[in-house]
Amino acid sequence: MKKSLLSMLVMLAAVVSVYAQITTSSMTGSVSQSDGQASAGATVKATHVPSGTVYSGTTNESGRFNLANMRVGGPYHVEVTYIGQSPEEYDNIFLQLGQPYVLNVLFSDGTTALDEVVVSAQIGQLNVDKTGAATNINVTQINSLPMINRSIEDLTRLTPQSNGFSFGGKDGRYNNFQVDGSNFNNGFGLSDSPVPGAQPISVDALEEISVNIAPYDVRQAGFTGAGINAVTRSGTNIFSGSVYGFYRNQNFAGRRIGDIRLDDADEAMSRIIGARVGGPIIKNKLFFFVNYEQEVNEGGDVEGVNLWKASGDGVARPDENITRVKEIDMIAVRDHLINQWGYDPGAYQGYANEAQASNYKFLVRLDYNINEKHRVAVRYNQSVSESPSLVNGASGPRPRSGGGSNSAFNRVSQNSMAFEKSNYATENSVRSIAFELNSTFNSAASNQFLATYSRIQDVRTSESEEFPFIDIWDFGIGNGDANYITAGYELFTKNNDMLNNNFGFVNNFTLLTGKHTFTFGASFDVQKFGNNYVRLGTSYYRYATVEDFLKTGTPDEVAPIMFGLTYPYEGMDPYARTNFGLASLYAQDKFDVTDQLELTVGLRAELPLYLNDLTANPSIDALQLYDKDGSIRTYSTGSWPKTRVMLSPRIGVRYDVFGDRSLLIRGGTGIFSGRVPFVWLSNMPSNSGVLQNTVEPGSYDDVAGWIGGIRFNPDPYHWLNNPPSGAEDVFIRTPSAGFPSGFALVDDNFRMPSVWRTSAGADYRIPNTPLIATADVMYTYDINAVQQFGANRKPTEFRLSYGGSEENDDREFWPGGANQARLNSEVGANNGVI
Repeated sequence: MKKSLLSMLVMLAAVVSVYAQITTSSMTGSVSQSDGQASAGATVKATHVPSGTVYSGTTNESGRFNLANMRVGGPYHVEVTYIGQSPEEYDNIFLQLGQPYVLNVLFSDGTTALDEVVVSAQIGQLNVDKTGAATNINVTQINSLPMINRSIEDLTRLTPQSNGFSFGGKDGRYNNFQVDGSNFNNGFGLSDSPVPGAQPISVDALEEISVNIAPYDVRQAGFTGAGINAVTRSGTNIFSGSVYGFYRNQNFAGRRIGDIRLDDADEAMSRIIGARVGGPIIKNKLFFFVNYEQEVNEGGDVEGVNLWKASGDGVARPDENITRVKEIDMIAVRDHLINQWGYDPGAYQGYANEAQASNYKFLVRLDYNINEKHRVAVRYNQSVSESPSLVNGASGPRPRSGGGSNSAFNRVSQNSMAFEKSNYATENSVRSIAFELNSTFNSAASNQFLATYSRIQDVRTSESEEFPFIDIWDFGIGNGDANYITAGYELFTKNNDMLNNNFGFVNNFTLLTGKHTFTFGASFDVQKFGNNYVRLGTSYYRYATVEDFLKTGTPDEVAPIMFGLTYPYEGMDPYARTNFGLASLYAQDKFDVTDQLELTVGLRAELPLYLNDLTANPSIDALQLYDKDGSIRTYSTGSWPKTRVMLSPRIGVRYDVFGDRSLLIRGGTGIFSGRVPFVWLSNMPSNSGVLQNTVEPGSYDDVAGWIGGIRFNPDPYHWLNNPPSGAEDVFIRTPSAGFPSGFALVDDNFRMPSVWRTSAGADYRIPNTPLIATADVMYTYDINAVQQFGANRKPTEFRLSYGGSEENDDREFWPGGANQARLNSEVGANNGVI
């Protein structure tokens, strides 16, 4: 791997890039005389009217021009001059993100006249030079579209192929979302949301969004769903700004569908306030833009609401939000924790009637026109969100309350109550910076350089002091395993932290020669993930009854019925690290075969790189397990998959049927490669048993004998430092031979997902209207798709009928139970391989 990395770095010495950064637009076309002869040497000058930014070039020997790396939006004023001809001028031209604007100029008959010719761009003209399925949402649409949540999803729903954040039927985590070229993805992928945390950027700060599902431009990559690119607003020569606010509560929700009246909605509130301002620092030269927004949500979908109250008689009345938990028991447990152990668990009711989630976002951007050849943009953005959650419902050492699947037996339910400090909150932060330099060397050559960095973090927080997590059960309702009272530091929150650092550099070089526009580039992107997940990190105690717990710290104290603890091994980094790099080289030729026919051919080569070493577990590595085809083999926990170059050839075509851009036929075919949620890869180092140790004595009916020596202690590591008799080999300090309770593996032949996608479409300008009719068809074939399976699970010939339908007789069934399903009896049947 080191040799491969070294060779890629040598190739990247001249130009460097990253995943699919599309941050600008361009203008292309031809200039001809009235008799159709190419006007070589004509000057094309485009001025971005709001900022005075000028882009200029001359036509080549074929009469063609290409103005690259232009600011998105407009309006633009374009002037075309040529010796012996009166100037042609065009106003009100607006450019779309990532879509070249086509301007074909035909000089009128005769020589230079005194008057210039001025033409206004018309709404509905087919000037966009796209080949595949793509949607652009400009600032006018962003400002005018009705939005329920003021989210990116409210805008991308304009894409016909979308369903929420799913595009073309793909999971939202297979998208690639970037703002000004910076990574804004939920790369680790713990949730199915494609963006990290809450909305990471205000829609009021956006200039335009493009959604590309089948772009045949090889610069765009990193997705098998959609590439979502957004650019932020820039300052102009005019000071402008806005102050805004949005408010919504349950009364804004409809209550009737036809003749059916719906139940009244639960109380909910959403409030957004924000402001933006932009303007010149130096007119025509240096500009600024600033945006700030704050959002608060209460009730509704916000987690953390707890309306349950204790009862006086021990009888649950769910319709009144009264549990079976007696108030006298809650008071007794609270007093015992305070008086005996010096720990205040917080209130037991009335503390979370209106849970609140908050989010704030800040963005600042500077644009500097160094001269007509070089322009710089710098943007910094950050967002921080916090959302409360109730304590985990039922998870813990087995057996779990109510079997772990019945919500009626959760820790906060009609059968159980939890103290205030047992809840937690999730804080998500996104910090991102982007630097972009656009250069025009001459009329034929231009360059884009982009450097980006983003830091994404998800961390759990708690209002509790560090204290063991306590479950108190009560066998009074006939279940035998029903939770009753919970207190202490939430069992999954201690040191729960996910870090994602992303680095990227891009350099795209464009060269116009004859009828060919060549693009050459390379890319290098690094994503570093660190996941610290410690269940039972402050220790876990379970007691059979309230009476048993109230004896803790007294001479009559009894052992808990369950204990648990997770701790890192000595000298080991508690974070499971996954460092991934992607190096790419690509080249593309856009060939204007005729004035009506355009052909784009490109090739992208990508090399995935796994940049960190792993610590192997020899016991797992020696296991004989199944592969996906049913053959027996071994796997390695100490190595990442093999790295192979992935090739993505693409070809696109666009045909102007009548030569007046009233009917365009377009399409193409090509390969697109993406990425997976990296938690799927991180699961191998996280669960291989070499970073941390989890102590769980066993189930309630078959518990390890040494638990009888356990007594409650507020120090989480007391029993690690003072093991009870018989448990000296359980509380180990360094990894030892053996298997963790569950583990995951990655096949050494694993490849990042890729698809072959083909599309065809047509755009028709409806005469005498501003309307354009568009039709697209698309076919996607999975070349490399991710598969997960239980590598220790034996095949079976038995099938279980379910749902009462003979057609559903396809569920595997082992008459002898779980042990019969295991290839290795000491390992769970569903330990799997990706």
